[in-house]
Amino acid sequence: MSDTGGSILQLSESQRETLQSFQEIASINDEYLCMQILQQNSWDLNLALSQFMGQGTEEAAPVPSSRSDGNVVRRANRNVDASSGSQRATLSVANQAERERPAADTAPNGLFGLLFIPIRWLFQARPISLNPNQDTERFIDDYNLRVSPTHPNFHTGSYQSAVATAFERSKFLLVYLHSPLHEDTPRFCRGVLSAPGVVNYANENLITWAGRVWDPEAYGLSTQLRATTFPFVALLVCQSSRSVQIADRIQGYVEENVLLERIQNSVNAFNSVISQNQLEQQRREQAVQLRAQQDREYREAAEADRLATIRQREEEERREAEEEENRQREELEAAQEMSRQLTQQDTIRKLKTAFDAIPEPEAAPAVSAVRFQLPSGKKLSRRFGKTETVQRLYDYLTLVFHETPEDEKKIVHFSVSTQFPKLELTDMTQTIEAVGLHPRGMLYVQDLDA
Repeated sequence: MSDTGGSILQLSESQRETLQSFQEIASINDEYLCMQILQQNSWDLNLALSQFMGQGTEEAAPVPSSRSDGNVVRRANRNVDASSGSQRATLSVANQAERERPAADTAPNGLFGLLFIPIRWLFQARPISLNPNQDTERFIDDYNLRVSPTHPNFHTGSYQSAVATAFERSKFLLVYLHSPLHEDTPRFCRGVLSAPGVVNYANENLITWAGRVWDPEAYGLSTQLRATTFPFVALLVCQSSRSVQIADRIQGYVEENVLLERIQNSVNAFNSVISQNQLEQQRREQAVQLRAQQDREYREAAEADRLATIRQREEEERREAEEEENRQREELEAAQEMSRQLTQQDTIRKLKTAFDAIPEPEAAPAVSAVRFQLPSGKKLSRRFGKTETVQRLYDYLTLVFHETPEDEKKIVHFSVSTQFPKLELTDMTQTIEAVGLHPRGMLYVQDLDA
């Protein structure tokens, strides 16, 4: 890097005032970088600020070329961090480099200084980008067009997403900060960064992120990594999706073999860290999987309990319904049996009354002698008037079976028939004489429930 002090002494008074104004508005302490940007834009402050702020062809707001006496309001906060000295320092939320800067000056004096405050305040938060992904994609397109389409596969998202990707894949993160104004940049990009050995090794083993040094995210990263010379390459170990550890910083032009050797040596030296990170990641994933499995088993057990409760309730309801149906059926059958018994008792009572009113007749020409053979083999004989009907025969047998002793089977349903010829008596209105039982006859009784 050239002597900035000597260069400043060679500047004219107007150029020094323009340089100081650019440093104050852009909040850049690196005078050499500011001089490069101004020289690129022919010391036109508006054009330089427009390029630095990423405004493209839009017209920059007019800025006075001179500055008032007094101090400048510096940036109050930048959420970055870098360790001092050691390459093993961890980058976190606080910005160590920012803390090492000189204390902020007091507010500017004078009317011009008061007018200048709003412009300074507008750019104090520099570098902050509303869309770092878009900045990266725009840089990659510009690099492919203006520098070389051959290079390691640049991560197309923001630096933070590159950190997350490298951590997730357990790979090192290679960061390249591109300074288009530096004299060594073209030959480094076309001769070293595009070399097949570098490209192949980076694509196979690393996640590569690149950014233009004056783009917001890349500028903030240059402060974190304390980049003082360009080209600048850093190899980072991603300890989480948000924090990294510096494995090596390569500043200034180096040949392909030197770059590859330093990267490979750092990779070998920090492989244990990557392995440890992999183990930690595996443990975390296993813990997540275990928790997910436990949650799944708990849900399955809860669902099984719920279904078992539902089935048990349904079974109880089915059993209760079945018991209620059986109870109602039994009550109905009992009621029907009671009704049948009452009906039968009434029938028996009426039959007894009828037979008591008309006793068995004496033997006479108009009287038939009928002999009954019961299912048990027992035989009964009784006389009936020849004009009495078949119904009278059935009524007689009903009374006989009703008075059967308790130890014998009671016959309820029966039929009566003759033997020669075999004829079942079903017409209850026929007379005894008409069915061939006069003056005597033999009838056989069959138990229909047997």
